[in-house]
Amino acid sequence: MAQRRRRVTAGELREILEKQGYRCALTGMELAPDTVSFDHLKPIAIGGSQAARNIQAVHRVVNRMKHTLENADFVSWCRLVADYSREPAED
Repeated sequence: MAQRRRRVTAGELREILEKQGYRCALTGMELAPDTVSFDHLKPIAIGGSQAARNIQAVHRVVNRMKHTLENADFVSWCRLVADYSREPAED
């Protein structure tokens, strides 16, 4: 019989928020009930777990952009976008 995955509890989610100082783990933005989203450090799609140690609190917009990337990959893509957008446009 397949093992059921244990869900992260509300208490564990609250602990994650408190540990992060109610700030997004990727941007440092202050999080509010209407902006917080919980994200897997290692996405489930690539073998991550549902364990609390694999969860971080992020801004909901950031989580939507990050999708199924790991943090390092997401940050690398963001750097490429930022660097490209600073380059002068060619005529």
